[in-house]
Amino acid sequence: HDLTAANKLAHKALAAGAESLQFFIDEPLGDHRLEGLLDGVNPAETDVRFYEANKNASPAGLLHHLHHLVNKRKLAPASVRGAINWSEEATVVQDDLEELLRFAMEHLPAFRVLPVNVKAKDDPAEELRSMLEQLDHWLVTMTQAGFSAQAVLDHSQVLLTVNSNYF
Repeated sequence: HDLTAANKLAHKALAAGAESLQFFIDEPLGDHRLEGLLDGVNPAETDVRFYEANKNASPAGLLHHLHHLVNKRKLAPASVRGAINWSEEATVVQDDLEELLRFAMEHLPAFRVLPVNVKAKDDPAEELRSMLEQLDHWLVTMTQAGFSAQAVLDHSQVLLTVNSNYF
């Protein structure tokens, strides 16, 4: 909720050597609020990842705001890396999924917008099955919408849960 505090934590993490930042977004961010959140953070040098925790989230809207910020700062769009993830309950995402992927491909080509969220399970084979099913879902859905399989894979991100036994 507190963008100033989140920005201070981001700077503290970067000063400690972080190479990527993840922000949990629970309310819509416009251009001005996103600028405040990323004040002093260069998204061309640091991966910026957003988790839209609100079930009424608009990942496409957030991506548009990020693009505005990139343009305002005169950054090379291809150098901006990161990802947007969203709540599984966010039905609004399905409505603008094609726009989301198309916009990313055209304006932020290194940004990942198709999350594969793998939940921790007792059986590693189950986790692998879940990951492959979700990737298959994106491949089928988006290739049927006219996107290439390579574009879908280039804009997907796999998120795995790890525990103390991850090796």
